[in-house]
Amino acid sequence: MSKRIVILGGGLAGATLVKELRKRAFQGEVILVGEEEEIPYDRPPLSKKLLCGKQKPDSIRLLKDGHRYVGRFGVRAEKVKPASREVILSDGEELSYDICVIATGGRARSLELPGADLEGVHYLRTLRDCLNLREALQRCNSVSLVGAGFIGLEVAATAREMGKDVRLFEAGPRPLLPLPEKVAGWFRRVHEEKGVTFEFDCTLVRLEGDRQVSKIVTSEKTYTTELVVVGIGMIPNTQLCDPGDFEIDDGIVVNSSCATGCDEVFAIGDVARYEHPRYGKVRLEHWDNAGKQAEVVARRILGEEAICDGLPFFWTNQYEFGVQVFGHGSPDLECEIRGSLQDDQFAAVSSKDGKPRQAVVVNMQKELPKIMRELNSGD
Repeated sequence: MSKRIVILGGGLAGATLVKELRKRAFQGEVILVGEEEEIPYDRPPLSKKLLCGKQKPDSIRLLKDGHRYVGRFGVRAEKVKPASREVILSDGEELSYDICVIATGGRARSLELPGADLEGVHYLRTLRDCLNLREALQRCNSVSLVGAGFIGLEVAATAREMGKDVRLFEAGPRPLLPLPEKVAGWFRRVHEEKGVTFEFDCTLVRLEGDRQVSKIVTSEKTYTTELVVVGIGMIPNTQLCDPGDFEIDDGIVVNSSCATGCDEVFAIGDVARYEHPRYGKVRLEHWDNAGKQAEVVARRILGEEAICDGLPFFWTNQYEFGVQVFGHGSPDLECEIRGSLQDDQFAAVSSKDGKPRQAVVVNMQKELPKIMRELNSGD
C-alpha cells in the first residue's frame, strides 16, 4: 500500500498510530504534524516524576528514527478540507492526503478571571509547561492549585513530596466529581493526611499581584500564594474541522471504528467522541484509550475490521498509591465498597440496574480477575 497518511497531532495517539502502521508493514508515506516543536512524548510523567526532576525529558520520547515518518513539528493544522483531501497548515502549506487521521487532542481550559494573566499562573499540558512549572516550584515554598481533578491532585501530591505547602481550590463540594462520593472522600483523606489544605464550594473572584501573582481572592476570603497552577479541564481541539463537514459535539463525533462522516478521515484520542458498544457515545481522555484507538485505525487503514470495544481503563499515581479505574461510570451509580477504605485497600464497584459499570481499585490486585469478569459480563 503506497498511500499517504497524514496524522494531525503529535501526542500519544498520533505517535502510536505511526508505530502501529509500521509494525503492520505499512509501506506508504506517513507524515506526522505536531503543533509543538518537540518530538512526540508521553504525558503522564508531566505531573509526576518529570515535574519533580526524577525523570529527564529524553526518557519520555515516543518515536525513534526507525519508525520511518516525516515529522512536521512546530506547525499547526488550521483546516481539514475533505472535498479536496487537503490540510491547510499554519505556515500556509496545503498538504494533500489519501487518508487523514485527526489526533489533535485538546488544550487546557483557561481560568477566566481578572488577574489570570499575571506571572506565576501556570497550566500543565505540554512538556514546556512542565519544565516552566518545575523551575517555578523549585523557587517557591507554597503553591495554590485551582481544580481538584486528577491533574490537580497529581500535582498536589508531587508538590507535597517536594516539600511545598499546598492549598487546593475547588468549585464543587469534593474532589474528583465524576467518581463515587466514597472514593472521592478517600482521595480527600489521603491528601489531607499528607498535608494538603482543601477549599471546597469555593468561588474565585480574582487573582492579585504586582506583575507576579501573590493573592487569590474568593467570595469569602483572600489567600496569599507564591504560585498558582490551574487544572480545570481541557477543550478538545476541533477548530480545524468545519461543522459543515464534521459532526462536532464535545469533540469530533466518530463511529466505533473512529471514522468520521468524511471519506478517509478518522479521529482518535482526546479529541474523538466515539460510539462504545456498552457505554454509548463517550470521549475519554485516557492514555490507554488513545493507544487502543490508534491500533483500531491502523487495522482499518490496512483493510481489517476493527472497533473500539475494549473496557475503558486509566490509572493515577499519587504518593505511594497506584489507583486503577476500569469501565466508565458516573457519581449517581450505586457504589459497593469491597475491602476497606480506611485501610487503603479496596475496590469500589459502581453498578446500574444491578450491572457493574465501573471499578476503582486500590491495593486489591487479587480481586481484579473477578472484577474484570463482572465488568465484562453482559451489556
